[in-house]
Amino acid sequence: MANIAVRDMLTPWRNAAVASFQAEPTDQIGHWEPIVSRDELERCRAILPAKRGERRTPKHLLSGLVFYECGEPMTGSNRNGKPH
Repeated sequence: MANIAVRDMLTPWRNAAVASFQAEPTDQIGHWEPIVSRDELERCRAILPAKRGERRTPKHLLSGLVFYECGEPMTGSNRNGKPH
């Protein structure tokens, strides 16, 4: 089963029978029974964080993926041989 955050299950506009495009509500009403009212959904979205934790972009291509036999991570170095 996929690892889904509670926020991802509680905040989709479809739960309030509101159609959406690119995670933003549209003026169209869905043709299905809502699970919650739009007001309840908007209150839920206001309480829960909007984004997942931001991921840090690695500085080097294989950062965190390549290790020495002893288990230590390999580090990048600039042209003069000094490690970053």
